[in-house]
Amino acid sequence: MADLILRDIDPVELRREIAAEVIEAIRNIVAEQAEPRMADRHRMAELLDVSLPTLDREVAEGRIPSVKIGTRRLFHPATVFNALSNTD
Repeated sequence: MADLILRDIDPVELRREIAAEVIEAIRNIVAEQAEPRMADRHRMAELLDVSLPTLDREVAEGRIPSVKIGTRRLFHPATVFNALSNTD
């Protein structure tokens, strides 16, 4: 029966739909957490599971949005996840 259902579905489109649903679920979880509204570099790198140099490189290349207040660079986690989910 499952073979009949999946036969007419484009595998690439199916992967995109699954990825979109997973990203939306992660976005909702992050929004519900008691995280501060802004995260510093260390916390954002931890949330993304990347090193500080990788985070800095992504910021410099414009893929990860941030704001600079004085000497501190801060991130809004939901905005970062949205930006990363919209890059193909």
